[in-house]
Amino acid sequence: MGVALLPRLYAKSEIDSRSSNVVVRPFRRSTVMRSIGMVWRSAASPVMFARLRDVIQEAARASSSRPIACHSR
Repeated sequence: MGVALLPRLYAKSEIDSRSSNVVVRPFRRSTVMRSIGMVWRSAASPVMFARLRDVIQEAARASSSRPIACHSR
């Protein structure tokens, strides 16, 4: 048993509900949000993760018209 979040077009084109044991359920709201978290060990290089954070933020901003929030500790 598991859960997967799939784009609607993919689910419609790839999952045949008549012959599959897969159930596709839409979200109740039209707007779906997600949070991405990064966690690393204290011995790891924080510089590498800061660069990765910057790349992810840049990609998210380029592909979204909604505000992107970033919180760091």
